[in-house]
Amino acid sequence: MTTWIVTKVLLDGDKNELARFEFRETTTDSQGNVLDETEYNQDGSVASKRTYRYFDDGTVKEYVEYDPFDELIERHVYTMNEDGEIESVRYEYGDGHKVFKTYRYTELGMAEPQHYTTRKETSWDTKRPCSMETAT
Repeated sequence: MTTWIVTKVLLDGDKNELARFEFRETTTDSQGNVLDETEYNQDGSVASKRTYRYFDDGTVKEYVEYDPFDELIERHVYTMNEDGEIESVRYEYGDGHKVFKTYRYTELGMAEPQHYTTRKETSWDTKRPCSMETAT
């Protein structure tokens, strides 16, 4: 594994250096695939974190992003068919919103994806059920 560090330099209008700080730390595997990234604010606190997992061919299998408090911002999970084509993607968001897209292929290539959306609803009335929306 290799770790890369990106330093950000802040300049004034005359291009004089005002500050320099570690902006991003990235870890890659032996194939050069990004395993995780952490971005930092100017004060050194964590701004966001991202992790990645891959299929054997190096295609992204899962992408997850977290806020500074390790709460989920978003997650993308991919599945492949036996031909190595993306078959579906599940998107999950920190607010409970989810999108599921499935892809079908023709002899000419990928056809329009179909997607289904669910949304977590917050209500003051605890007896009211959550709703589910479906879109195609």
